[in-house]
Amino acid sequence: MEQLEEMEREAEAIEKRMNEREAQGLADIYKYFDRINDKLSSFNNMLVAGYFALATFSPGVSKWILIIPLINMLILIRLDYRMMEQGRIMSQIKSQPQSVIDKYGRKQGHVTLLSLFTIITTLIVTIVLLVIVNQVIIPKIS
Repeated sequence: MEQLEEMEREAEAIEKRMNEREAQGLADIYKYFDRINDKLSSFNNMLVAGYFALATFSPGVSKWILIIPLINMLILIRLDYRMMEQGRIMSQIKSQPQSVIDKYGRKQGHVTLLSLFTIITTLIVTIVLLVIVNQVIIPKIS
């Protein structure tokens, strides 16, 4: 009988450790997504400056091209807002009704996809800038 009780205590301890590791893993995911998004936002600010310089110093380039990095910036801001919203819910998770917790769980996957989308859009914004520079600036230098 004592062996059975000891085995149950060990199983509960293992389950408790696994739950703690799971919670830590989730926190790490948010931490790394947040770091990636901070870097993307900083990089996008450099891209905005590049587009401004291109539009200013190349008369053949339309000023409307500035919309490209600004739209990407809006997407990044939306992602930051969604992550902040999730952090707010997590900070008060014990006092939230089950419906809010369920909605939070569904939104989690959407935020992850939005984060992946921002990586792709920032890559596209970078490629567009490089193509324009290659077509407009490089021929003038040569």
